[in-house]
Amino acid sequence: TRSNISLQLRAELLCWSAKLRLFLCVGVNVPSLINRSKVPIAKEGIPYISLAAFFTFIFAILHWVSLTLVFLVLTTLVVNFFRDPERIIPSGTNLVVSPADGKVITIEKTREEVFLQGPVIKISIFMTIFNVHVNRIPCSGKVKEVKHWPGKFLSANKTRASFENERSAVCLL
Repeated sequence: TRSNISLQLRAELLCWSAKLRLFLCVGVNVPSLINRSKVPIAKEGIPYISLAAFFTFIFAILHWVSLTLVFLVLTTLVVNFFRDPERIIPSGTNLVVSPADGKVITIEKTREEVFLQGPVIKISIFMTIFNVHVNRIPCSGKVKEVKHWPGKFLSANKTRASFENERSAVCLL
């Protein structure tokens, strides 16, 4: 009957809840597990991945197949977004490698006003949601200064996005 199924689901949830509490009480640290297992995930993505996986888990326990499948796909997409694969960087002097995955959409001369306060060549790289969203330093050097600007989250293909969106800059010597 319906009440028996409801009681069974409640018992199952209580059992899983107790297991989860036991798991957490043991002192398991999810970020340290990820680091130890060499799973290539950016640590900034752990809260989002955990939340999506949690709902997937709950819907699976409740046997809500449709929502379980939707959240399984969502969890997979979130993991894909925050992946951080190892890169093989060529060795040599005076090399500059791409700091991000994506497509080069602009190479232009412009004026940089924060660090150099002079003419520079700006290279813009557009990343889709399927690209790795980890930015790397493109060349060797010593970090002199780092600046961060909070901002909007305009579509990256808009010209004003590079001035109005949240962004960071690194000055290397």
